[in-house]
This record gives sequence, C-alpha cells and structure tokens, in this order.
Amino acid sequence: MNTLNQRIISGIIFTALVIGSIVIARFTFLIFFTFVTMLSLLEFYKVSLRSRVKAHFILGTVTGGVLFIINFLYACQYANANIFLFLIPFMLSFYFVEIYKKEKTSISNLAYTIFGLIYIAVPFSMLNYFVFPYSDGQYTPNILLGIFILIWSSDSGAFVFGTTFGRHKLMPQLSPKKTWEGFIGGVLFTVFVAFVLSKYLIELQPYQWIVSALIISITGTYGDLAESMFKRSIKIKDTGNLIPGHGGLLDRFDSFLLAIPSVFLYLHWILFY
Repeated sequence: MNTLNQRIISGIIFTALVIGSIVIARFTFLIFFTFVTMLSLLEFYKVSLRSRVKAHFILGTVTGGVLFIINFLYACQYANANIFLFLIPFMLSFYFVEIYKKEKTSISNLAYTIFGLIYIAVPFSMLNYFVFPYSDGQYTPNILLGIFILIWSSDSGAFVFGTTFGRHKLMPQLSPKKTWEGFIGGVLFTVFVAFVLSKYLIELQPYQWIVSALIISITGTYGDLAESMFKRSIKIKDTGNLIPGHGGLLDRFDSFLLAIPSVFLYLHWILFY
C-alpha cells in the first residue's frame, strides 16, 4: 500500500473514531478521549528524551487521564467542585518523586511534565464542557461535533488553497509550506462551513458558529505553528507513528490544542455565563 492510500485510509478511520465516540453516547466519549489524552501525553513525554529531559512518564500520563475524568464527572453533574481536590496528591507526588530521584535536571523534568499537562490535558479536559454545556448535565454532542468539523475544515481549506494559490510564506522559519493564501483560504472556507453547519446544528446561533469559525481557523493555525516550533527545537519530523501516514496523535491534534481553549473562552465565558 502506498503512502497516499495509507494516509487516506488511516485518516478515515481516525475521523470515524472521533465522530463515533462523540455521537454514540457520553461514555464512549469518556473512554475514547481519556485514552487519547493519555496517549498524547505519553507521546509528548517520550519526545522529551531527545532534549535530555526525563519527564514523569507514568505519573504525568495518569494525572492527565484523571484530570479528564474529573472534569467529565463535574461537567455532567455526577460530582461537585470538591472532586478537584483529588488532583492535589497527584500534583504533590511530582515533587516527592523528583526529590528521591536526585536528578541534575529536576527543574526541567518538573517543568516539562507540568507543561505537558497544561498544553495537552487541559485542552482535552475542556471538551467535557462542550458536550455538557448546561447546568442540567444533559449530554449535547452537536456543539463539539461542529467544532471538530470546523477544525478539520480549516486544515483542509488551508491545504487546498495553499497548494493551489500559495505564493507568500506565512512563517517560513517554522513551517515552510504554510502561506498567507492558504491561511486566508482556510479562514474563508471555515466560515462558509460554519454557515452551513448553523442550518443543521441549531444549538448555537448562526453568528456564534461564524465567530467560532474565525477563532478556530486563526488560533488553530498558531497551534500548528507552535507544534512545528516544538518539533524543530528537538529536530524531529513527527511526534510518533500511531496513525499511519499522519504521524502521532499530536501531529493530528496540533491545531486543536490552541483552538479548543480559545473557542472555549468565547462560548463559555461570553455566551453560557
């Protein structure tokens, strides 16, 4: 099987898993994204070895999974805010473990471990508040489904417009293939998709979908550039090989990691509260 076919097949399977986990039921969402969060963290921490930093692989990965589950339980009204206290022992354990390891890179180890949680586990945990946007704890998958469609539309639109019309480099020192034409085309295409989505996913008003599309396409591009910056700093092409033809999970969720917190800020702080 050639690389293109492999990329197409694995991309279809990956997309089907994401969509299926969201639309089937709350517990398929919980199981799938808990594992995705933990595998993404493990991928991130493995990359740290190339920079001679010894992140807390197991502890950091487990903490990320626990963080996602705790936010799920709180968002769907299965638990009150006191459940977040369970995170304290996990956070303290980072310091205790590092003290007994007696490493010369203790600060770097802790910083890399905690940054992984902020960069990966926190955005994934925010997904819970898109599927449980209201105080009654009702599972509402359409908002998150629409957001994923917008993220993928932004990536696809930027690729097509950039490949077809790209002339002016956006940020060549980080991503030589990205162009201003691709960026603008991606924004316009995402806004168009948002307008179409608003006809079918009525949980948000049309203007709310369009504003979300603008936020996602802009911040998603920066998320992609940030991932490129990290990979260039440690001289790697992909963060892993879990998804054939695409690389690792972080290679597929790079734009997502900045887009989700940004649209979360808009929808939850401005609209829902």
